[in-house]
Amino acid sequence: MTDVSARPDTAVGEIAVRSGLPQSAVSACVARLRETGSVVTATDPRDRRRTLVRARGPRPDA
Repeated sequence: MTDVSARPDTAVGEIAVRSGLPQSAVSACVARLRETGSVVTATDPRDRRRTLVRARGPRPDA
């Protein structure tokens, strides 16, 4: 989560390289964080095979 907060709109593969974790583990973690609403994902418009991850901002009602 720290990596995603420091580098918004970063690809799952880039997070894997920086963290030293397998890409499958990062993908699973991103999926769990997305389910809880901690991050949002989008397809990279320049390369539709990549998923970009961004930390979700604070909710107005929080």
